[in-house]
Amino acid sequence: MKEVAKMPRVHIIAPYYQTYPILCDSLRLQTHQDWTLDLIHDGLPLPSFQGEWNRDPRIVVRATPARHNDFGHSLRADGLTKLAQQNPRAEFVVVSNHDNYYVPGFLAMMLSHMGNHQGVYCDAVYNGLKWGVLAAELRLACIDCGCVMVRSQWAIEAGWRSRRHAGDWDWINDMLQRTQDFVRLPRPLFVHN
Repeated sequence: MKEVAKMPRVHIIAPYYQTYPILCDSLRLQTHQDWTLDLIHDGLPLPSFQGEWNRDPRIVVRATPARHNDFGHSLRADGLTKLAQQNPRAEFVVVSNHDNYYVPGFLAMMLSHMGNHQGVYCDAVYNGLKWGVLAAELRLACIDCGCVMVRSQWAIEAGWRSRRHAGDWDWINDMLQRTQDFVRLPRPLFVHN
């Protein structure tokens, strides 16, 4: 009997606050279906958005007891801590935001480009460039955490220590201090809102 290959699981962490999480809709359209989303609202109460994603068992919606108001950095740190404790099957991690959008093949293409590397990153369509393409580079102000996929081990070990506006870059840079083994997929697969 032929053995069925196991699909790698991708865990996505995304903070949000009082706005509709369009990220959920784009994830549900992914061609790679083995993913989970930790959607973390910054404080109580949870908003009462309705959508098909509300019934998707891959999406866990939760809230912090108090509002942090720190660009979502405390929520990302919490998401990585919970990942280490509760989701050991997740092999890869993407840290994003609720208002970002991914093309339907994002997860599949990122995984196929990953190979034996520790991380892969793609280009982005970026609102700060009047919806032009940001050719991502591994340096400050040239990449967003949402266009990066890394092996869970590296994401968890790096944690999310920064609370400054450029915390995305700090997280990526913390992982680069552990390994330089990142590869670029030169396609805009991510829309940064």
